[in-house]
Amino acid sequence: MPRLRAQFTLLLCVISMALVAQDISFTTATGNQQAYLIIPSQVTDNFRTVSFWIRPNQDWNASMSTVEPLLVKDKYGPSSQWGGRFGVYVENGYLKWTIADYNNQAGFTIQSDQQEWKRGVWYHLAFTIKRDEGMRMYVNGILQADSHPRDELPPPPVEGADEPFYLGTWGTQRTGSPNVTFDEVRFWSVARTEVQIREKMCQRTQCWNNLKAGYNFNDMNNGLIDDACNGVPVGWNASIKAGHITISGAPVGSVSTYMYTDSWIGKELGFAPGRDSLAVTGVNLPADEGIHIYYTNGMPQEREGIPDTVVEPDGVIGVWCSDTTGSWDMDFYFGGREHVCDVCSYIFSRDIHNTQWDVRSEISNGCGFTLLNESGHTRRWREEYFLVDSLYFTPNLLDSINVCANEVGFVMADLMTGATYEWDNGGTSFRRSVSQSGTVWVKMQWRDCVKYDSAFVTLDSIPEWQWVNDTTICQGDSIDLRCPVGGDVTYYWDTGDSTRSIRVGRAGVYELRVDNGNCTATNYVTVRVIPALSVDLGKDTLMCLGEGLRWRFNPNVGTYRWWNGSMSNEQRIFNDPGTYWVTLQNECFFVSDTINIDFVDCDCRIDIPNTFTPNLDRINESTGVFTKCYFQYYEFEIYDRWGNRVFYSTDPHARWDGTFRGKNCEIGLYMYKLQYRRWTGPADPVVKTGTMMLAR
Repeated sequence: MPRLRAQFTLLLCVISMALVAQDISFTTATGNQQAYLIIPSQVTDNFRTVSFWIRPNQDWNASMSTVEPLLVKDKYGPSSQWGGRFGVYVENGYLKWTIADYNNQAGFTIQSDQQEWKRGVWYHLAFTIKRDEGMRMYVNGILQADSHPRDELPPPPVEGADEPFYLGTWGTQRTGSPNVTFDEVRFWSVARTEVQIREKMCQRTQCWNNLKAGYNFNDMNNGLIDDACNGVPVGWNASIKAGHITISGAPVGSVSTYMYTDSWIGKELGFAPGRDSLAVTGVNLPADEGIHIYYTNGMPQEREGIPDTVVEPDGVIGVWCSDTTGSWDMDFYFGGREHVCDVCSYIFSRDIHNTQWDVRSEISNGCGFTLLNESGHTRRWREEYFLVDSLYFTPNLLDSINVCANEVGFVMADLMTGATYEWDNGGTSFRRSVSQSGTVWVKMQWRDCVKYDSAFVTLDSIPEWQWVNDTTICQGDSIDLRCPVGGDVTYYWDTGDSTRSIRVGRAGVYELRVDNGNCTATNYVTVRVIPALSVDLGKDTLMCLGEGLRWRFNPNVGTYRWWNGSMSNEQRIFNDPGTYWVTLQNECFFVSDTINIDFVDCDCRIDIPNTFTPNLDRINESTGVFTKCYFQYYEFEIYDRWGNRVFYSTDPHARWDGTFRGKNCEIGLYMYKLQYRRWTGPADPVVKTGTMMLAR
């Protein structure tokens, strides 16, 4: 079956920006820009569960003045008379889910337990419809009290195919623009149980059994948001990246585990996704709430605050509570590699909304860390961790360094963000200047982790030399460029030659680097080439009277002199037979050319059509005198049958379009009169008269 394309639409103007390669989410409204997804019926037909993460970008509570659409099936707006056939929306702070048929305007609606949704907090929502059980709503993996026995989706309309679903707007009329962010949008062919919802909610979408379609916005190819199972992709517009395709903060990873319980006393949740392991203890949550741990292997994409030298991490571990009052204790354990537990072991953490990783003040104890009363950031119900069980770095100085004697050289340690440096001369930069021989050392420190290194500096002499003056040669000649420095040195010409001298015959800047081991000196010489000259007036020629010739040459190649004494680079003649010449001269060359020109009275033909049809069919639209003759004097007139002159011109190329004073002339016979005098022939004008027909 061919891949069907859904639509991803943006209203108003947007600008593009580059994305950081990591988990991505979709925001519906930024300022006055609105975007939404249109998910076709091939995805939504007969699904039994839909779930997604959502983050309100403004508080939702009882004081809401509008009804905000989240996932709607072709509903015109909150005031639609027929109520809409499927709608997930927020009204007066409650999350509501409505299913209705065309003949049931009221429909069936269930709503969430909570009426407060905080700005900037991620919530997981799931909606299931199961035969013999009906409609169920889950918030953060917890079944809500309200339900309804309706156990079927509404059938398609009788007039045709089913409508699509709209994510982030009311439907066909594209009204409403909730300021929310979506991630991990999934449609399932079966009704997921509470256990199944909790099992997958903190895992990045994969091609699981019974998943009809899953969009995490991370895989975008050829303008499409790919489905995790290579099903129906969702189309998108690359220009909307600026405000709508953004870095995600949803608590998801590649694998996860969880615990929900009615009593947290003495309960702990262990997890060992990689080489290191952890246990969440001392959980402080209300009864029946839950805690999730998720994990993504490798280096975090946003790594500000983590030392540059970390190259073999386990991965990022995140903890998220279903209730925002949650906190916990954490025990981390190193494992999977030989490790000496020392002051070079660190653990970093961050609230997911802050891209800066903070190194923790806790000291490793027994190849691990114990963290109490997490999280330490502003949002106590979630935190991410990055464990470095052995931070490796070194100043990495060269054993020996050679510096030119008349220059100031530098000894450089590896640059590491957040590290401090202390050199033997008291310097604190990552590099130290040197101008004498001897041993230098550096102390490099990142927090409590310290490394030392040293290098021996040797001073070398440099070759001192002067280059010859710039020079000029004539085209076709050549010149030897010879370096005045000899002895045990190496030559590097920019021509690729490695000899002391080279012969050149072309213009250019020739650079030479002389190397005597560790020191080099560079200089250059400019060679200018005076080009050979050429000038061509053309072949001897015979021309018609009324014609002329014009010559124009490059003014920058030399000095011109014409037969008439002019020094310009251009000249022209008209109706003047004779012999003409020009010379051209520069510092190296002298050239000249001569041309003989004569003029004759060429025969010419004069034609005047007897009919023309100005009817806008682009054929025979105008009339006049058609000739290639040259005239000293020319007049052409056209009169109507009453003797009114409707056209007059002294230009042989002018044409009459059948109008007079902006109006179309009548169809009929018109008289013309032509008077002219050519360059040769009788002195009196030639007069021709006749008639022409204007037809349409």
